[in-house]
Amino acid sequence: MLLALVLLGVAFLLFERFRGQIALANYKKELIAQGEKLSPQDFINNRLTPDTDAAPIIATIGKIQPGKVIVHSLPPLMKLLASGRAIVGFREPEWVETWSFKDGEWVEGKVTNRWEQVAVDLESNALVLAEIRTAMQKPVFVNAIDYAAGPKIKIPHLAKAKSLAQWLQAEIALALHEGRRADALAALQCQIRIPKLLAEDKIWISELVRGAIGAIARANTWEALQRDDWQDEELAVIQQAWADQHFADGITAALECELMAMTITYQQLRNSNQETHVPLEATDSLGTIFSSLANIDDPETEEDSIWTKIPFHEELTEFWQSQIYCRIWLFAWSHQAEYKALTEIYSASLVSG
Repeated sequence: MLLALVLLGVAFLLFERFRGQIALANYKKELIAQGEKLSPQDFINNRLTPDTDAAPIIATIGKIQPGKVIVHSLPPLMKLLASGRAIVGFREPEWVETWSFKDGEWVEGKVTNRWEQVAVDLESNALVLAEIRTAMQKPVFVNAIDYAAGPKIKIPHLAKAKSLAQWLQAEIALALHEGRRADALAALQCQIRIPKLLAEDKIWISELVRGAIGAIARANTWEALQRDDWQDEELAVIQQAWADQHFADGITAALECELMAMTITYQQLRNSNQETHVPLEATDSLGTIFSSLANIDDPETEEDSIWTKIPFHEELTEFWQSQIYCRIWLFAWSHQAEYKALTEIYSASLVSG
């Protein structure tokens, strides 16, 4: 009887594995037939040349020395009021924050920030920022990305691009505050162009960062337009800088790349039981046999459960989840999970397209 149950269980797992493999293989063939790219080689950017390589400018951004005010206590931008109106940040004589960043950590307590502090931070990085503004005039930037790394992809350039947007936020605000319209325009034009640093990445996180940078530039643009002495040719420069940005195309490309990235992710999971345990635990997808016995979903009965009274029950639960259930999931259901993930991503790409 026991042997029959074991054989039945093995047959069930084999059936689930083959069912998932067949469905996944057929779906991948369907995607490829429709022109979708599922190989990392399909996403290698042929536009990466010495002239388009973004690495030099990313390295230059890394030379910016941390300031005492920038980037943790930036001048306010377009601060909305309950009345529906907004405060123009560069017109304020100072700004007060309830938290400050000192010695590598946030400290609670009101702090008054002044423009003189912003000026000192910017002056210490004036040469680097000028070099960056010149380099940002190039029409195309391409980052060397290892798409085959999947979820282990290294993308340090994203933080640097966001940091540059924040430094330019302060530079624009100070220039507007001091009435240096030409300097504000040069910095604003550069800031609006920052999303181009990531436009060729074709990865979803880059698109999120591009959106965040665009939001900063939009607020800075609103602040700048509160001046009433702009000349027509200056306004044309701002308009053209925005007209050169294209976000929808990047989102579509990133979703296409997500299909490939998802296949890489599941390949990596099948190569490592430990790496599988982490995402399953994070998504609460682990086996629940011991959880049910322990009644852990009901805190009032947890102390009365039989399982919690067994010695080493926590260790046994961990062993079941990480060493038994994960391996069973990888064997029997990982292909089905990949199939479901690919269908969801492809549906999202169709909607965005």
